[in-house]
Amino acid sequence: MMEERDEKKSGSRATDKHKKKLADIEAQLVLASPNLVFKICNKANSKQMTFFLSSDFERTQWAESILTLQKSCNLPGSNSVNVYELQAWISACQKIIKTEMGSYLMRNSRDESLLVGDLHFTIQGLIGLDHPADLYVCIEIDSYGHYFRKAKTKIICHNASPVWNESFVLELEGSQNLRILLYQDGDRPILRAKSVLEVSW
Repeated sequence: MMEERDEKKSGSRATDKHKKKLADIEAQLVLASPNLVFKICNKANSKQMTFFLSSDFERTQWAESILTLQKSCNLPGSNSVNVYELQAWISACQKIIKTEMGSYLMRNSRDESLLVGDLHFTIQGLIGLDHPADLYVCIEIDSYGHYFRKAKTKIICHNASPVWNESFVLELEGSQNLRILLYQDGDRPILRAKSVLEVSW
């Protein structure tokens, strides 16, 4: 009788442990879910579609791909875009972008070399610009192959040698690369430069 109770208690503990682990994974998914807004508007009927992306660079790529398609295709003017046309449009953009569509939950043997922990990172400044501009920097870090924005500096206005001198603590979770993106501020931010650094011990 005592043995049965002990088995039930240990089974209950194991179940509770699995439930807690599941809740932790669900919380991680919520935190990792895309949250950068990307809006597409049909000028003919003022209908607007909103997409949520996880990376500033990805958002820039989508905008550039759409502009490229607009120049090369006869997109509907006064006619409204239906779901099938939108899907074909998104597929065409994906081909141009060549984005990784895998999941950070689908791990493989290479993941043993990926880093977990905190990275202390400082952005000091920039020299060598031809003319003054309103600039800021975004930092993105990959998590099992998907990039997420982790930090953004303040905007330095009308300066040819901006100095931010900002420090960040960036969380690494299955990380391998860090992406530094320089943007010029405006109605539509313009990507001026990018650099990818490999993160290592």
